[in-house]
This record gives sequence, structure tokens and C-alpha cells, in this order.
Amino acid sequence: VCVLQSAAATEPLRVHGLVAATFTPFTASMAINPNAVEKQAAWLNKTGVKYVFVSGTTGESVKLTLNERLSQAKLWVELAKKYGMTTIIHVGAECLEDAKTMASNAQSIGADAVGAMPPSFFKPASVEALAAHMSAIALSAPKLPFYYYHIPSMDGVVFPMYDFVQAMEKTETSNFAGIKYTGLYQYPGFMDAARILAYKGGRYEVLSGRDEMMLEALAAGIKG
Repeated sequence: VCVLQSAAATEPLRVHGLVAATFTPFTASMAINPNAVEKQAAWLNKTGVKYVFVSGTTGESVKLTLNERLSQAKLWVELAKKYGMTTIIHVGAECLEDAKTMASNAQSIGADAVGAMPPSFFKPASVEALAAHMSAIALSAPKLPFYYYHIPSMDGVVFPMYDFVQAMEKTETSNFAGIKYTGLYQYPGFMDAARILAYKGGRYEVLSGRDEMMLEALAAGIKG
């Protein structure tokens, strides 16, 4: 499936600094705790963190209901505006329509970018299938930069990301911005990331998803 998008390309965020993968706090009755969310936002602001990645792995996204994720996205966008932070809302889900709904919602509530991991049970069978799936999500929020969340240790989707970038170009997804690369510890890892960083003069952004590999990531030219 090739989805054509005629609008001008959306630029990557060009993240420079730490991006906090936020937790999802709950009350004793297992409802999302908005007071605790604001405490996180205030603490991150106080410590100089200017970017948040909401409802990702640390935020237990795939364990949340669609309504919980929509409400948490809205809360974080509101708090980010209050505390001067940039929001990347994770919208990946096993259900494509849920992912598209969350991406569209993120754009409508004023998020700065969206990201998505792939489905992990019925995995994409090829890099082209992965690109078609991600294109459908990205184009549900065409005004926002879209980042693919590469985390093969959790989802088992292991294609080289350089191949994926080229497959995404064939879909003409104008808001595809780059990769949140958490698979840096395994082949092709840093070689793969370096090829993406050098591709087309740095057209696409690579963010490191491994805290413990920050020094190696910085040495490779990754800034986020």
C-alpha cells in the first residue's frame, strides 16, 4: 500500500538533550493520578528536562485502555505547555485503528510529535509491511513529526532501520521524522544508526532509547 501525501515535509524536532520517558501513576483504585502526573512535570522542569515521551514502555502503554491513553495525552500536553516542555505522544498499539485514533487526537490537542512501536503479536512480515502500517499511523497526524519506536527486545520486530527509512520514503509519508532507536545493543545497532544519521545530509533524526548507552550514542552523533 502506497499512501501519497502532497503536503510539504514536516521537519523533525531536532531534539538536543534528555527526553524523559514518563511513568503512568495510579491511585489506590487504579485510576490515573493527575496530581502525580503534575508532580512529575514540575520535577522534570525543575531539573532542566525539556522533552517528554508519554505512554511509552516506561509508561506501560500497551497495558492501558484507549481512554486512559487519550486522557493521559491530554493531561501531559496541558502540563507541558504550563512547564515549557515538548511532548512526544506514543500512539503505538496492537490495533491499527486505535493507533490512528491516538495520533489524530495528539494533533488535535496540540502535541508536538507522535511516535509508535509496531504490533508485537501479529508482527509485520516485511519491512514494506511495517512501513505501510507506520505510514497509516503517521498520516493520521500529518502536521506532526512522526518517529518510529524501534524496540526489538520487547516487540521482536528486528528489521534494519536503514532499510525501514528507505521503505518509509516509498510511502511518501511527509511527516516521517526519524527513529527512536532502542535496539542499539544488537546488530546492526550503531552502524545502522550512523547510516541513518548520514543519509541525505541528516534528513532524519535518530534518538537513543538506551540510557546506559548515552556516551556511545553521543559519540555516534545522536543528540537526543
